[in-house]
Amino acid sequence: MPLTEGGAKSGTCTWLGQSFPDGSPWVTGSGDGTWEQVEGLNRWKLSFPVIEVSDGSRIRSEGELDLETRGFNGQLFDAS
Repeated sequence: MPLTEGGAKSGTCTWLGQSFPDGSPWVTGSGDGTWEQVEGLNRWKLSFPVIEVSDGSRIRSEGELDLETRGFNGQLFDAS
């Protein structure tokens, strides 16, 4: 997929992931969301209103991706 705007400060994104919760071999999840650059920093706020999980649950994710530390700090919430 081509980049639509190289200097963009916000846009849409997709979450694809896999987790290994207790009592289950694994689950996968996906959802569409938005990103917004934190002014003047190599950080981006990420928001995914609904992530559909393969076990039937739905979660919401809010957090911040930091390129300098290569880390993600955020929270998951029930979105059912």
